[in-house]
Amino acid sequence: MKKTAITWNPDKNYLGNWDIPEDEDLILTIQSAKWEEVKNPQAKSKEVKRVVTFKEDFKPMICNETNAKSIEKVSGKKYLEDLEGIKISLFSAKVKAFGEIHDALRIRDFAPKITVDPQKAI
Repeated sequence: MKKTAITWNPDKNYLGNWDIPEDEDLILTIQSAKWEEVKNPQAKSKEVKRVVTFKEDFKPMICNETNAKSIEKVSGKKYLEDLEGIKISLFSAKVKAFGEIHDALRIRDFAPKITVDPQKAI
């Protein structure tokens, strides 16, 4: 049975750790990556952030420095404009930030292992 994270909220505009299946990776394909203005509802302001969109039907992701470095390592690409079609593996990890341990969205720094269902390959 699929469980719903207590922090999950279908109204959140961007992908977060709460969108990742428990103890699983989520493999997505980058459609685009660019800098854009996003709303910060807590600060009631707008900030320019790196945003990654996906070919699959998932919310876009605000991409912090840690995840950007992982994408660069996985893809070997240095430019946002060259990331289309790159597959990444997202997971939820415990990280220390602001003096506390938090769940965070992270990208593996190696290419995802893609398996093909033999029934679908025919």
